[in-house]
Amino acid sequence: IALWRGQWPFLEAALLRWPSSPISDQPLAAAAEALGTAAARAPALLPEALALLGQSMAARPMPDAQLKALRAAILEAPCPPLDAAAAAPLLAEAVLRAADGTLRRGGPDLGQSPTTLAALFALLEG
Repeated sequence: IALWRGQWPFLEAALLRWPSSPISDQPLAAAAEALGTAAARAPALLPEALALLGQSMAARPMPDAQLKALRAAILEAPCPPLDAAAAAPLLAEAVLRAADGTLRRGGPDLGQSPTTLAALFALLEG
């Protein structure tokens, strides 16, 4: 946990501030994937990871990588040690915000991004 928290500023920068490659979506895609995996493997990071993914989704019109990372965090989270009753409201809120934000920000352009639609529907399908 301490290692992840020590590297948190780099995750924040990659997800919120650094420009992403239009071809590979890096470094954002790598940071989102790492954060989704960390959230699933280290339940203590879950609230912070969901918040950072949410901030990153709000900052991008087509948050494919973040939607995939959120789905991975939800599907791979082990119960136990994660307390399902405590995690359920956090995860439900994250899914609701992700879907609402993606649909609102994407607007008519969302139909032009099959990868974003696929990531959103995969998240909702679970």
